[in-house]
Amino acid sequence: MTTLDLWNTLEELTDDQFKQFKWFLKQDDIPKGFSAIPVARLEGADRQDTVDLMVQKYQGPGALEVTMKILEEISRNDLAQCLLQTSSRPKDLKSHNSVSLNIDYGRKKANLGETKAEIKLMIQERQMKILEINRSAKFSSKSADRHIADSVRAFAVLQQSVERNLANLIEAIEEKRETTRKQAEGFIQELEQEISKLKKRLAEVS
Repeated sequence: MTTLDLWNTLEELTDDQFKQFKWFLKQDDIPKGFSAIPVARLEGADRQDTVDLMVQKYQGPGALEVTMKILEEISRNDLAQCLLQTSSRPKDLKSHNSVSLNIDYGRKKANLGETKAEIKLMIQERQMKILEINRSAKFSSKSADRHIADSVRAFAVLQQSVERNLANLIEAIEEKRETTRKQAEGFIQELEQEISKLKKRLAEVS
């Protein structure tokens, strides 16, 4: 199992489930004998950062055990089972970076003395690695789609707020203009009445 397997597993969690997952990482003895990861280090950590923190804290087998236990705690036994099946192939967690997709093709070079079975095994290992890379690319694409959708929703909310504020501003300006017009009409009416009275007085004194 590689750190890529852990990252792929966390990518399957919803945002709420991922928050629960990190909450359990802050607790001691989950599973028993494992100490918590400091809250300050988990604060703001995304899925990739969380995998790195677990591997640094618990090493490879420990990170796997902690992940399996927490997945059970948050009722994601399906992911725990998938991770268990993936981890049945021995690999060194520390030898892989959590986001690295580089393949160590020179890990097992074919020698003249190798049997057909050994060569077939190496072929199978490389085929499995291709599947892992494709799976990682798929999850990265899904993550990008989620980020795009969230951004579109946030922009739509912002746009609605701006349009609503603009409508309120226009309404206030229109109300002020109507009030000013009515006041002007009132003043003009009063002045016209005064002019009419003055004209009558002028006629009387002529």
